[in-house]
Amino acid sequence: MSPAISVPLRSRVDPSAPVTIPPDDVLRDELDSIQLDYDRHERVPGWMLNQAKPFCDKHIEHRLIRHSLGRKQNFFAKMFHALRLAAAYGGVVRFNYKADRVPGEVARAVRDAGLCYLAVRKGGGRMSRLFPLGPIHEALVGADPREFDRPTTTGQRCVEIHTRKTKLEPAHPIPFEPDRFSEAEYAELLLAEKMLTLSNDVNSRFCLMGRKCYRTYDDGDEPTYHWLDGTYEVRSWLAARFTENLEGDGPLFHHGRIYTPGFSNLQGLCGAERATLLINGRPTVELDFGSLHAMLAYNLRGLPCPEDPYKLWGAFTTKAQRAVGKHLISSGWNVKGGWYSAIQSSAKAAQLNKHRPESYEVQGWDGDCLLGDAKGGATEKRKKEWHKARELRRALHGMAPQLDLDDRKALQHFLKEEVWPLVKKQHGAVLDLFGTDAGMRLFMPIDGAIARDVLHHFAKQGKPCFPIHDSFLVFAEDKQELCDVMHAAYRKIIGEYVREHVSEPEQVEFAPVVKDRNGMIVEPSRKLAAA
Repeated sequence: MSPAISVPLRSRVDPSAPVTIPPDDVLRDELDSIQLDYDRHERVPGWMLNQAKPFCDKHIEHRLIRHSLGRKQNFFAKMFHALRLAAAYGGVVRFNYKADRVPGEVARAVRDAGLCYLAVRKGGGRMSRLFPLGPIHEALVGADPREFDRPTTTGQRCVEIHTRKTKLEPAHPIPFEPDRFSEAEYAELLLAEKMLTLSNDVNSRFCLMGRKCYRTYDDGDEPTYHWLDGTYEVRSWLAARFTENLEGDGPLFHHGRIYTPGFSNLQGLCGAERATLLINGRPTVELDFGSLHAMLAYNLRGLPCPEDPYKLWGAFTTKAQRAVGKHLISSGWNVKGGWYSAIQSSAKAAQLNKHRPESYEVQGWDGDCLLGDAKGGATEKRKKEWHKARELRRALHGMAPQLDLDDRKALQHFLKEEVWPLVKKQHGAVLDLFGTDAGMRLFMPIDGAIARDVLHHFAKQGKPCFPIHDSFLVFAEDKQELCDVMHAAYRKIIGEYVREHVSEPEQVEFAPVVKDRNGMIVEPSRKLAAA
């Protein structure tokens, strides 16, 4: 169990107030979902049955047919547990309405009792959703969800090592054993785990709360934000994920970025949601490394990075042009197969039908809570890609209104003829890195190391610091300290790499660009700048 915290963890929704229920398609595609599985032979833990029994006796049992009553009580106990988690973290419960007659009957009884709203997709199936209403939120008042929540962190390490996903085989974990690695590699993994363990211990003493929203595109491609009632807890347990190097050269593993696995996690929030976050009820600030991977591409070779690497049209670059340039360049760092693979990747990313969340099964997690955890699985990933596709399409339409955005070949031709020549012209010094998987094998290990240094600095002082890959969330009063630590960590790690790998580097000051939520540059303190 995590140590006690100063602010009670509970849904901040008024149970007596009317609840605004989002549309059914939003419940299916937008909100975080917990996968609720049914197994007629499953034995539900006693603690789960005991917590659900008062609600079952009061609201549910008299609505159920007596046949197979034991299985229905068991399934309701799991459902009640899932609904309380969804209420605490601002999500919904996802289940197969037609897996058996038991799930459907229990779901209808829960709906008729006024405990939740039931959204059944036409034909039933795994896309059915339960949205918790007032009585479920009322059950959280004065309670700590960690009394009933068995989070995904149970029994897991802060460092995960996986094989590389291929077209034929999904990624799977590699045992964390000393004889599988060199002495230096194993020491690096142990150090990363030690640093993240301390960060998780410190962060768990604080409560991260914020509002949740969903986006719709009713009028064109410009999103409209709709906010859910109340505020909710956000999970922020940290784990570094390393990936096996399949090329046979260099280190045994790549990647190393820090993630926040689990339902309703910090990295799954959009920027608008993160702007509402409070730590123990106090204001926060989020600082971000601007154009980090582009800076790394240049600085790792001892070269200065352009002021804005995505302004391919110079000072007259429009917002739409910059968005397209950024997507193409970012794709180039993270694909294999040469520069044309970046063009193919960007064109594919603009195809909406490839990212519909409802067309993918959830890669669930099954642990102590006996629930599959959809957050971090395929559905959540596709949801984020769906919104990125919308943003990319809006930018492409702004550049070329006549372009058919559903014609992938036409998109590839446009990017090849209109955008890629500008990339070649502006980024010739690092052009050989495009299409070489540089993001996974070179940039992510370094930005993961920088993030661990920043987190460790605050953890040693007992201060919370929450990462969103290469940005960090802290108390508002720690803004300048965070900026200074980000600069120091970047200079230290990049300086070490350049001294080791570059024979004659230019006289470059390796100073990153750090920005706040509004895109304004935050300068380091004079003391650090002088150093």
